[in-house]
Amino acid sequence: MNAILPLPEDEDPEGLHPAELPADEDDAPPVDPL
Repeated sequence: MNAILPLPEDEDPEGLHPAELPADEDDAPPVDPL
């Protein structure tokens, strides 16, 4: 967690955005309808 946050945020801020966007959308639909 500590190595994944500073790594993508400091190495590739754009890589974390797209990774967190789809992850939140994929985790929201299954939890909302369920």
